[in-house]
Amino acid sequence: MHTPVAVLTSGLLGSAPTAEQLKTQLAGLPDWERRYQAVIALGDSALAEAPQVLDAADRLDANRLHGCEASVWVVHHFDADSGRLYFLCDSDSRIVRGLLACILCLYNGRPPVDILATDARPWLREVGLVQHIASTRSNGIWAMIGKIKAVASRY
Repeated sequence: MHTPVAVLTSGLLGSAPTAEQLKTQLAGLPDWERRYQAVIALGDSALAEAPQVLDAADRLDANRLHGCEASVWVVHHFDADSGRLYFLCDSDSRIVRGLLACILCLYNGRPPVDILATDARPWLREVGLVQHIASTRSNGIWAMIGKIKAVASRY
């Protein structure tokens, strides 16, 4: 991994909302189109706060998330001092980047045991992400969650 560990542990999403704050924010929007725009904006702001965090050396097949329609790369770092797992990801698709940022709001910076115990399905239903996206995007969400849980199971 070439991405500096400091970037991972300082928080990929910077001032991004917690999972509960994001759920409240999206629930307060009047329709799915506005939620869709908010998800894209979350992904854009995550990238703006941490520009170029995945360099070319990180964008190799070993870091590529398979099962997504878009290209997605994922790197991680386990901080032994805090016992927390940090993920960093990027995509060539703005909506996918936003969806990834949503998933990271739920899992990033948590102990592996908490990650493994967290079932994303109820949260994703409450937020309304799964019901309103194409099945190919939904498959990508499940692939990302599977990757996060697989990494967590190693620790």
